[in-house]
Amino acid sequence: MDYVIPKLHIHGHNLKCQLSFSLNYTLGVGRTDIEGIKRPWANIGPVATSTHEMGPGTRHDTLDDHLHHWNWTKTVALSKTFLPPFCMIIKVIYR
Repeated sequence: MDYVIPKLHIHGHNLKCQLSFSLNYTLGVGRTDIEGIKRPWANIGPVATSTHEMGPGTRHDTLDDHLHHWNWTKTVALSKTFLPPFCMIIKVIYR
């Protein structure tokens, strides 16, 4: 297991720490920032106001609904990204 620091947080660390725990120098990581888990919370912020006084079960269900919607819109956007090249491959194969 390798320990790393997310790219947006690493700038607050000293140079030795940056060189030791940077994602840029971690084998097999690719070009990620590992901040993806935090992205939906920017859109969930306004929901927090309306769920503040809900009971725990209702609040959980409401946040689940909003996060499921976030995942659904992300999935739909991915299909738009990957679908055209895939369709082109199918057309070439079936010509």
